Amino acid sequence: MKRRTHGILCAVLAAALLAGCGGPDIDAAPAAPETDPTGTTETAPADASSQSVTPAQQKPDLRPLTQGAGNSYLTFGRGQAADGMHLILYAIDYDKQQAVPVCGKAGCSHDTTDCDAWLPDQNYRTIGSDGQEVFTLCTVVGSDEAYLERISPAESDSGQTMARLPALDGQVFDWTLAAADDETVFLGAVHYDAQIGSGKPMVPAVAAVSRADGSVQLYDAPDEAAAARPDGATVNTVFAGAQGRSLYFLVSLHDKNSSIQPGCELWAFDADTAQWGKVTGFEGKITDAGMEYYEVPQSSRAADPGRVVHVDKGEGSLRAVDLTTGEETTICTGLPAAPGEYDSYDVTRLENWYAVTVSQRDAATGQSQLQWFLVPAQGGDPVSMELYQYSDARGSQPVRLVDEYGGMFYCQYDMTNEPYTGVGKDGVAGTFDNYHILYGLIGVEDALASRPEYVQVFVE
Repeated sequence: MKRRTHGILCAVLAAALLAGCGGPDIDAAPAAPETDPTGTTETAPADASSQSVTPAQQKPDLRPLTQGAGNSYLTFGRGQAADGMHLILYAIDYDKQQAVPVCGKAGCSHDTTDCDAWLPDQNYRTIGSDGQEVFTLCTVVGSDEAYLERISPAESDSGQTMARLPALDGQVFDWTLAAADDETVFLGAVHYDAQIGSGKPMVPAVAAVSRADGSVQLYDAPDEAAAARPDGATVNTVFAGAQGRSLYFLVSLHDKNSSIQPGCELWAFDADTAQWGKVTGFEGKITDAGMEYYEVPQSSRAADPGRVVHVDKGEGSLRAVDLTTGEETTICTGLPAAPGEYDSYDVTRLENWYAVTVSQRDAATGQSQLQWFLVPAQGGDPVSMELYQYSDARGSQPVRLVDEYGGMFYCQYDMTNEPYTGVGKDGVAGTFDNYHILYGLIGVEDALASRPEYVQVFVE
């Protein structure tokens, strides 16, 4: 199953094999693959749990699929063509300090649909790279259809649909690019009933896509891993990352009468045995419900020991969770407490840092105060930051750090308005706002010193 989409990836992506940890400490349970109604799913061997892997057969660790790959960060821009708006695939090149369209066509001006970097439709996509190839996960607007695309820098005509992803009647799927090896591309999934009702669960799942023929096997987690509340309210199940040869999911437990999270579980899927198991070393207990919680923060690259963090906004602390053992390590204390009902922490995991934005709302005025900090990923004191996109009477908007590589941050640092004169939808001529978001690179040392020394590389 192939469909022409776009051309080769520029040679800005460096091949990198990301080392992982050993096997997880889990109670294993075999996973039964679902049947794909589209006919592209193959049925796994009946006794998946018996397929043990000997040391001689041990495969390399899975390569996490992330937007950051080597010296590049992958992103989408937009372009206008005669048939409407298109997405354009770019690589933010840290070495060249510029945005490079992912196009291998000689002499291309990159401003028409003939460019290899222009995608053929307007469907929603996410991007991930294992350092060797780029994959896009496409969700078709207005339908349940989704498919996986692949781009290889080693092939002159690499754009193709690898697989149509499974769809189950009455079920909604949330797909995530997860990891890959030389034989398989793995997708994380959560699926749930389209009609929310009492006791209906959110089910973790893994889709294994064969590189050889595009066949798909869907492995649901066992019933006890599915998050559900008796009153039918939706609860969180989130893909948490890949380590070694396993994929991990954070399953939230919730009180049936509120949105408070009293605890969590970590579940792992073993890519070699197709078994699910709970990470037994992870307690996931909440002692101060409403003040502390577990989450998977935004992250553009693989994180060691994992992406799950334990946030306590009452005491102002962060702890990192090791996916393979469930053990927690203190990252920092000393962040501002945010105990109010509408107070919050926003956490982003970077290569060597956590970026934490603390929002504290004044109950009397309804105004929110934002502060933000950088915290060493290996642990240390929070560093108060003074870099903001804007500050005015309404408040301040912190710079948003997106990615980190080679001593530099890629960030959203400003917004500009270029008003234009035209005719509105009501047929009346006038002047209209035209806002653009500016993205740039800034050295880590400059950021820590709150020096706004940005190099603009991308405009959205």
